[in-house]
Amino acid sequence: MAEVRIEAFIKDIQENLYRGAEFLKHSTSHDQYVDDNIVHVPQAGSGVNVVINRQQLPAMVTERIDDQITYQLNEYTTDPIVIRNIETIQLSYDKRMSVMKEFINAINQQLGDNGAYAWANGLFQTNASTSSRILRTGSATGNKEAVANFPSLSNNSATGVRGAMQLSDIIALKGILDRDNVPQEGRHLLIPSDMWIDLVQNNVTILGSRLYQPDEELVVDGSVAKIYGFNIWQRPVVNVYSDGTPPTLKAVGAAGATTDCLGCLAWQEDVMAKAQGAVKFFTAQDRPEYYGSLYSALVMFANTCLREDAKGVAALVQYYAAS
Repeated sequence: MAEVRIEAFIKDIQENLYRGAEFLKHSTSHDQYVDDNIVHVPQAGSGVNVVINRQQLPAMVTERIDDQITYQLNEYTTDPIVIRNIETIQLSYDKRMSVMKEFINAINQQLGDNGAYAWANGLFQTNASTSSRILRTGSATGNKEAVANFPSLSNNSATGVRGAMQLSDIIALKGILDRDNVPQEGRHLLIPSDMWIDLVQNNVTILGSRLYQPDEELVVDGSVAKIYGFNIWQRPVVNVYSDGTPPTLKAVGAAGATTDCLGCLAWQEDVMAKAQGAVKFFTAQDRPEYYGSLYSALVMFANTCLREDAKGVAALVQYYAAS
């Protein structure tokens, strides 16, 4: 029987990690600060005070107090899969990858869903001005164009109509990050498919050649466009909010409600962080009760918003109307 090449399986996972969730890579990496399953990031204290034409001597002596950011990695594990014909799997790259793709796709889906939630949750931290950082579609112009395009919402339970996403909404998000004085470079906007469809369909003549242009470096690592300084990313669902003032972020997998609304997430990559820890592949060979061998995978990962005031982060949530 051929020996199971665990290193090859681990390499497959590592090389394909974040596929479909590439937006997570556009943040500050804390991989080097992972200690077992905890991330410890050194955090410098307040800077040196500068006085012009100092009159008072001796000068006041101060001490810089450094701190650290800590957060815990989450453990993403797949259900074990039984493979009965291990010789065929080991000798055929295509068959081996068909198994690995199941693991990789499942993990990447969870990384993307929970990663988008973790970053959006930064808007609800203690010192964040939530109401000013969560906009509604159409609020920038007062033109809340109603559309019934929301099939991505959980369990198809949504009723009523939603406001179509407009270019003016992206400008409003830009205004928030501009006022936060974060860099113009490294700005990203993650949009759910339904809202992206609305935006493109209603602005085809304006966006036109700005969409899907690899020669203009608009398609980079999965990005679909660049609009008003934002690298645009798209996935089926980003975040779901309960309608309200302000809207409330719902946990991943929460039960659907009639007033649920889809949301986008805007950020500047210096204010977001991610950390990846161990990647493991497990085997239990020749299990008689399964007439084969068992395989499963594990990835340690977490991401977080670095600022308690959530500066450099904003959300756009669909406007809701009962009819």
